[in-house]
Amino acid sequence: MIKSQLAVGDLDKLRRWPHGLVVLTDPDQPGRMLRMYLDDVLGQQGMPLVHAFLPASLAVSTTANSRHDIGSIGVENASSAAILASLQAASPSYPATRKEFSAQELQERGFVNSFDAKQTNGAKLRRRLLCAALGIDDCTGGSLITTCNRYFSRAQLEAAIDQVGQQVAAMGALTP
Repeated sequence: MIKSQLAVGDLDKLRRWPHGLVVLTDPDQPGRMLRMYLDDVLGQQGMPLVHAFLPASLAVSTTANSRHDIGSIGVENASSAAILASLQAASPSYPATRKEFSAQELQERGFVNSFDAKQTNGAKLRRRLLCAALGIDDCTGGSLITTCNRYFSRAQLEAAIDQVGQQVAAMGALTP
């Protein structure tokens, strides 16, 4: 049993919900695992799921309490406006077998390093910026490819890449 299964509780209740679900999870690795689990278990069974992504930078706790420290990341720390914006941008997922985006493409564009090549100058920084633009947590190159294929359209990825290009240009030279 994976950790995500423990967080779901009674899936039968979710399966009976007639209108489908909006999946908004914490923007971290456990949230990503829960999202993929729900997509695999419910989405692949035909339940309509749409996915909303909240950028981690908008979900950081600024105060400590009995449940978390300052700097903790979670949906509960986001403003109503940030949550509403992510819900308004929610979109359905794609099949887990989708191969729209490849490691080669993301390597050529400077977001992923080739396994056997020299490090691409700034690939980790560009990938971090891309993850932020997409509203997902920082992840490895492999996780980025999987996440893009499951949850983002070509247009969404291109818009995020354009945003990263502007940020990188503002920082100075970090060419792939």
